Amino acid sequence: MKLTGCQLKRARENVGLSATEMARLLGTDIANISKQEGGEKPITKEIILGYKMITDLSIKQLIKDKFHGMVEAISERAKGLISELEEFAKSDYKAENVLEVFKDVLSRLSCLKDASEDDHKSNSFTAISVAPTHRGFGFVVYKNIAPAEVLQFGMPRLDRHPISEYVDRLQAFIEFYNPKVMLLLEPIGHRSQSDRITEACEAIKKMAIEKGLVVHFYSQKELQLFFATKGIGTKLQRAINLVERFPMLKRYKPKDERVFIKSHYWTPLFDSFAIMLTHEDNETSEGLGALWE
Repeated sequence: MKLTGCQLKRARENVGLSATEMARLLGTDIANISKQEGGEKPITKEIILGYKMITDLSIKQLIKDKFHGMVEAISERAKGLISELEEFAKSDYKAENVLEVFKDVLSRLSCLKDASEDDHKSNSFTAISVAPTHRGFGFVVYKNIAPAEVLQFGMPRLDRHPISEYVDRLQAFIEFYNPKVMLLLEPIGHRSQSDRITEACEAIKKMAIEKGLVVHFYSQKELQLFFATKGIGTKLQRAINLVERFPMLKRYKPKDERVFIKSHYWTPLFDSFAIMLTHEDNETSEGLGALWE
């Protein structure tokens, strides 16, 4: 399927960037961004790569000879924009929000840079952990080493799209990262929502098995029992602990720490990290999780 300008625009908006902010990060002008998103100009390889690095855009191939240079260039621009905004953010809440978006972009680029170096550590393999929801799915791609090496993470929003888009999006991640294992959260919730999530899980499972992945399901109860062994009881406590372990999650932690319930928007993202730790604890022969230490 050919990449469209609408897909570029949706990916940009999903991470909270305006067209102007994206243009500044990519070192181009807003007219170029607007015309490519609007279908008025052909989408260039540089724009595809840039959107992939900065957003959760799924594409099947990346152009390797341009990858490293673009990661470095966009990272430097992001750092410059962060420096510009830090002073304004002290008195302007809008600037503070934009500052957090750019910091998140820098975190994503750091993950991509680490992944591209691909040191092939012995006895390690790549896995993907997925927590489907009626709004989309939280996910983390990682290498099963201690500590866990996060390659990519996010939460694509698919609440107005067919189940097939769940499958297509995850298939693109699988084709790029080539994981051996997929971890899935068992669906729970209100009947209508649960039916949709169950349908998505079955479609995702079928696709993963056809791709040769080993699929494991985990329930919320299993996650709860694992974290209880660490003295962590509530979902809020779990989220706080995960932020401490994986600082790239800081932006997604609830601002009101008194409230963290299953309906919170970013809960599936935290669930995907929780599944990762729970699974690796079950798999390790060292007891209570090599990834935890």
